[in-house]
Amino acid sequence: MTVFKEQELLTPQTIFKMLNEKDEFKRFETETLLTGRTQIDSSLGANNDDFTIDVNNVLNLKNKTSYWSCPGTNFVEEQHRQAYYFNTDGHIQSYADDLTLSCPVFLPNGAVVTAAIVYGDAAAAAGIVWSLYKIKLSDLTAVAMASAAVNTADTSITAGTETIDNSLYCYFMSTRTDEFDTGDEIYGARITYTTDYD
Repeated sequence: MTVFKEQELLTPQTIFKMLNEKDEFKRFETETLLTGRTQIDSSLGANNDDFTIDVNNVLNLKNKTSYWSCPGTNFVEEQHRQAYYFNTDGHIQSYADDLTLSCPVFLPNGAVVTAAIVYGDAAAAAGIVWSLYKIKLSDLTAVAMASAAVNTADTSITAGTETIDNSLYCYFMSTRTDEFDTGDEIYGARITYTTDYD
């Protein structure tokens, strides 16, 4: 068992040693000497504030802003009429009127959604409203988490829907019924979330 003294710096090498002593994953104990430590070896680089060690010597990850994104080609027409085409740069364009598009969303369990946006051309921005939905797996009950015009972010996530729960729900984005018309283009989508894991 590796025990570190108070003045030893927490470096990538010592972390590796703690986790991989004799090439095995092992729990490690530290003396109370690491409690409240604020000095982290600069060799950890720019992200050396990504974690803290609490008074019980428990490693806690910092709550961080993260992003999920997808290209327009993730969106498909819900009636499968194939009245659109995928472009090599990743966007989708319609060659018919009155289409409804949707795409699945895959976020880590426990993530807290703070914003969402769908990007597209000016014609799409003028006429298409998108929504992010939370769907209950057991009965398909749908709740809109966010909604806005194309190229407009929604940061007012519906109260009670912000935390991703993959054990009970699935998630997708959709344009409102029959709003995707000839020449409209969807470039992609982005969801902003924070990580707040136990």
